[in-house]
Amino acid sequence: MMPVAKPIRDLHHMQTGHKMNNAYVDLGSALTSLLERHDNPTSDRIGSGFPRLDEYTGGFVPGELIVLASRPSMGRNPVLIRMIDAVALEHGKAVLVASTDHDVDRFCQYGIGSQFPWFGLRDRIRRSDLEDKHRKYLSYLVEKYKASPIVVVDRAGLSVKQISQQAEAIRINVGPLGLIVVTNGDAMNLQKFGTSRYDQLLGLSKALKKLARRHSCTVLVESEVSRGLERRKRKYMRPRPNDLCCRGALAKYADKLLFVYNDQIYFPNASPCREIIIGKNRNGPVGFMDINEDQIYKRLDRRQNLQE
Repeated sequence: MMPVAKPIRDLHHMQTGHKMNNAYVDLGSALTSLLERHDNPTSDRIGSGFPRLDEYTGGFVPGELIVLASRPSMGRNPVLIRMIDAVALEHGKAVLVASTDHDVDRFCQYGIGSQFPWFGLRDRIRRSDLEDKHRKYLSYLVEKYKASPIVVVDRAGLSVKQISQQAEAIRINVGPLGLIVVTNGDAMNLQKFGTSRYDQLLGLSKALKKLARRHSCTVLVESEVSRGLERRKRKYMRPRPNDLCCRGALAKYADKLLFVYNDQIYFPNASPCREIIIGKNRNGPVGFMDINEDQIYKRLDRRQNLQE
């Protein structure tokens, strides 16, 4: 005797646009919600601080994972600080920085020190021979960051679960999260993902993507680029996705892969402009763009009088 198929009890809910459960929703309701967000001038996307980059990538989209990579001394830290400032100071969204390899003092030096290019005080910030107008500017920066919703967690060997717990606490006590930054994924506790380095970075990529979806914000993780590119010819020295450690395992589940490159590091006579290279973009084109210091270092409001 042939078994009788059971009727589909949730058909009415599918036709009327109700969720079947926590994981599924019918296509019609999803398209309607998408059109409403598209027509709404207040978008859920957050600018990265680089308008031309946002034209390619659409800015920081909730639920996305971004990998920001470069060789040392390419200027990745100023680019990252500019992105954090854009989210926290310009959009008012909370930012969680999981600093696995630097303490809070070092992060403050990166944040404050990167704002002194016009005064030439990159090295003098640690000394006391600052002029009055420089001290006034420094006081302005301190007050600016004191009012910003930026939280730094400096703990070696952080796990993704610990970062998620901190993010939940920030959401409750500070406000909605706009960005989670992991300064060095290699320094995290990755033993649960496997024994080989490839499995660990692949597991970290998957876990960070889940973290972004869970907290409805962008997760950005820093990474280093292999030295192999320095043995290539000059026109091929720009980093590529396979230049990441372990065949790009960290970028496996990433939505965007961004490289910071400065040709002047290897060739002193080259242009000093940095480049942001889009090596991977799930929802748009790839390519590269030049960025100058005026884009990286946000100038003071003209109403701020720095003169004596």
